[in-house]
Amino acid sequence: MAGRWPLRGARVAREDVGGPLPRAARPEDTLSARRLLSPSAALALSLPLLGRAPPARALPSCESWGASVDLGTCGEPALNEASGLAALARAPGQWLTHNDAGGSATLYVFDESAAFVEALAVEGATMRDWEDMAAGPCPAAVAADRCVYIGDIGDNSEVREDIVVYVLPEPPAGGPAVVAAQWRLRYPPGPQDAEALTVHPCTGQVHIFTKDRDGDPGVYALPAEPTGPDMVAELSLVATLPRATFDGSGLITAADWSPGGELLALRTYGGGWAWRTDPSAPDAHWPGSPERLPIDTSGQGEALAFHPEGGLLLVNEGSPMSVRRLPCATFTEVEGCPRPPEDSGGGEAADGESDGGGSEGSEGTGDGGEGVGQDGGGAGAGAGGGEGDDGAPGGEGSVADADPDADSGTAGKWPGAGGLAGGAGCGGGAAGLTLLLGGLARIRQSLRQRSARRGPRG
Repeated sequence: MAGRWPLRGARVAREDVGGPLPRAARPEDTLSARRLLSPSAALALSLPLLGRAPPARALPSCESWGASVDLGTCGEPALNEASGLAALARAPGQWLTHNDAGGSATLYVFDESAAFVEALAVEGATMRDWEDMAAGPCPAAVAADRCVYIGDIGDNSEVREDIVVYVLPEPPAGGPAVVAAQWRLRYPPGPQDAEALTVHPCTGQVHIFTKDRDGDPGVYALPAEPTGPDMVAELSLVATLPRATFDGSGLITAADWSPGGELLALRTYGGGWAWRTDPSAPDAHWPGSPERLPIDTSGQGEALAFHPEGGLLLVNEGSPMSVRRLPCATFTEVEGCPRPPEDSGGGEAADGESDGGGSEGSEGTGDGGEGVGQDGGGAGAGAGGGEGDDGAPGGEGSVADADPDADSGTAGKWPGAGGLAGGAGCGGGAAGLTLLLGGLARIRQSLRQRSARRGPRG
């Protein structure tokens, strides 16, 4: 997920600039081991904080569309009313789907030959009328890189007091599939039916598209954070889509964003449409007119998703379930989601946020962050960091260089790597690197002084 643009600054440092540090190299582990960071190790730990993310993988984006290709049928008896679709990132070529009303809280995995792979019971969810699913970045409260969103949003009779959207980390092969968060929601005008749900790949914003039998369908945005099971939040109307745009039908049955956020597709029973969008302005396209997609409209089509290698995958209700692909006829490569602004100072540094206190040290690893560390005996470097402010250090981490051999000592004046991390975490850039190198030079100087005081080892 390198290069994605999260909604929340606290996640930028951890995920957008290179991803989480390997477990053995996280600053808090270094602190707990009470080992001195060597200059080279401190520099290595700092690189993800300085914006040196690996380049995003180029993504194929259809300029024009080919002819629909029949990939086969899936004969799994339990999968008889497919009504949602999402690609599995962990297993390219495999897909998730689910049944709608009347089924169980189960995800089904199949591959692109339409062969059934496995069924995964979803723990922590109930099934009333699951109508669509999507995959994308997780909410801040969910500790995973990629999540699956399941919309229990169907309401043919328009009587439900609230609807539910479940969030779970993408399940591994064999499961478990466990709900980690959820929204309970209601529409401002009262109950409505819906069968389409999307998650923007860059912002994580979730939308629901209503299925309107008489009027114009609406597009509603969910709150940024899940409500949990005990609260109900109100959806926000973002746009109303003229039914004339879709050949006079307001019966939207599926929708999805492309992996780069530059295309938004939806389908009705009578056809498919797509907007060409600006990933950095994901609501700007609503007033525009989408282009028609040459999808196969035979059968009852209620699921569609973008293919990671370009084009769309589509499935129909019924048993056996038909699987088709709409490929690109011509395509360009796009970079995907825009990078976050470089001057977004004020965000938190990456893993290892400190609480401002130095740690008692045998080798004296002083904790970085806001304030001056205490009881940081011996030579050490702070790791972690306070809040950066447009490249400024997040505070001085400290060690005791007054008496390097002491088990606890008076506060010293070394800016720890943590103090520097705050500046480099969001918007530190060259200034953060300069501060870091200066701090490392002072570490080396103090080590030489310490060695001279101790004398040669015998």
